[in-house]
Amino acid sequence: MPKRLWHYCCDHSLESIKASGVLKPNPHAGYQEGVSVATGFRITALPVIWLTDIDVTNAEDAELIGLGPNTGIVTCNRIEYRFRVSSLAGIWWPTWADAAVEREFITPKYRELLELGRAPQRWWVSELPISSPRLDERYRAPLMTR
Repeated sequence: MPKRLWHYCCDHSLESIKASGVLKPNPHAGYQEGVSVATGFRITALPVIWLTDIDVTNAEDAELIGLGPNTGIVTCNRIEYRFRVSSLAGIWWPTWADAAVEREFITPKYRELLELGRAPQRWWVSELPISSPRLDERYRAPLMTR
């Protein structure tokens, strides 16, 4: 178990997180038509907060969490800022995903797509809001180019 987890976000999420003092599960969860058409897969945004123990310092690190310049899905710089949260705030992705597949919340194929070429063993998620995340003022996002 890592000492800390990070939540990465773009500038349009930063102010609402700072104002509320809470990380909230994805408010746009559900079927994502535009992304689905672009990728050729039925994509559903999960109603979770994504967390990782990866200290993103370059584009390759960003790819490991699915937010790199080569994902073809992300349209803004989702690693521009990061918040620190307790490692107790999340459920380890493999455990959560196993249960999600079992209860047919996600399909095995969708899970495979999410994990492909990434480091899912370094992901955590939370279905519940997380209070008091700390903005990491020392973090400097790597330059991302597409």
